[in-house]
Amino acid sequence: MARKLFKGQTMKTILLSNDLMLGSQVTQAARQVDADLEVIGQAGQLVAACDSAAPAQVILDLNNSLPAIAELIERIREVAPDARIIAIASHVHVSKIETAQAAGCDAVLTKGQFHSQMTEVLAG
Repeated sequence: MARKLFKGQTMKTILLSNDLMLGSQVTQAARQVDADLEVIGQAGQLVAACDSAAPAQVILDLNNSLPAIAELIERIREVAPDARIIAIASHVHVSKIETAQAAGCDAVLTKGQFHSQMTEVLAG
């Protein structure tokens, strides 16, 4: 079960990914642990969603064509300072992984690591 913030309220997770397969897999995993998940396909919509939803965590699919990763993470921190930011990327995207680490993501996982830990990540 997802961690409860208040009675009857689970923590909010926002996933930024335009990968329909990943979105489907994460949605299914969220259902398994009763997590509150919102999937967003466009980076331009992410900051506004974080501002209005106050998520507990944000998962960034770095395989997306993202604008400057460091700036996106900084903007998320401005509107959702308490959110845990998790970046995921294919293990071959070394520069994206390093950029996310340098930008201060709370966790950076390869796709394989994320898939093996998906329910734990969503449960908080």
